[in-house]
Amino acid sequence: MRQKMLLMERGRMLKMKLVMTKEMNLQMTRTTVVLLHSYLDRAHMPLEVKSGMFHVTLKPQTFTRRAILSIVASVYDPIGFLAPFIFTAKYILQELCKLSCGWDDEIPSAYHLKWQQWLVGLRQMESYKVNRCIKPKSFGAVASAQLHNFCDASEVGYGVVTYLRLTNTEDAVHTAFLFGKTRVAPLKRVTIPRLELTAAMLAVKIDKMLKTELQTPLANSVFWTDSTSVLKYIRNDTKRFQTFVANRVGVIRESTDIDQWRHIATERNPADLASRALRPSASLHSSPRLQRSILTQPIRGSPQAGPAAGSCLGPAAA
Repeated sequence: MRQKMLLMERGRMLKMKLVMTKEMNLQMTRTTVVLLHSYLDRAHMPLEVKSGMFHVTLKPQTFTRRAILSIVASVYDPIGFLAPFIFTAKYILQELCKLSCGWDDEIPSAYHLKWQQWLVGLRQMESYKVNRCIKPKSFGAVASAQLHNFCDASEVGYGVVTYLRLTNTEDAVHTAFLFGKTRVAPLKRVTIPRLELTAAMLAVKIDKMLKTELQTPLANSVFWTDSTSVLKYIRNDTKRFQTFVANRVGVIRESTDIDQWRHIATERNPADLASRALRPSASLHSSPRLQRSILTQPIRGSPQAGPAAGSCLGPAAA
């Protein structure tokens, strides 16, 4: 009897501890959320985190695939500020893989110069600063917020870049970089239209992830592509596609509406930089200029079928 009472008492104590632990975890979660929301506004952000920079420390390395992979993997850039630049190193690794270069074998001399140039660019990243606040202090009350996802592909890879477009009560517009992602093309050759469709599917997945993480009211997202093939795939309700195309179109149609997709000229697409191997000067300075010239203009109309219809921008785009 006494042993049974002791077990019941210990059970009650364990239950109390579990309840207290849940309450403490909930309180910590609430505190973390409050801190995250306050950090999004410059007025409540500590001075030391208002802008970010990249610190580079390189140790002597040998010219092997293993050493290259070690350096590339050590670059911590989860948001994708340096995605177009890092893509170049990924492409070098893929080319070495195609040549069946061993992990500890010295890479061919033709790739020595390419890798050294990339390392020089990596050291230049220390001068690259990022404004981590997505809403300026003097912007005022936000009337609407909207995600704009740009996607593109080339023979060597594909990429997505997402911006947040804010409009205040006076119809002033501010845009901020949110996320970037690049991937090299598969070793097995895939046609450009299929890579463009894969990039579009990646844009949908990233948009879904960002909506979950931002936890803020957002208008319907807009998706931009320079591929007329992708737009025709998405708009087609009658033709039966092959498995590769059907699976990706299914993902896109499940999460987006047709009128969320727009056409944009290749030379104006910021994601074009993410799908090509570029030098640091080109990859880090062109994209912000492109997105400012596009997203600060009035956006109107319905989805476009191709360049003949023009882009879905206001008169200022002409």
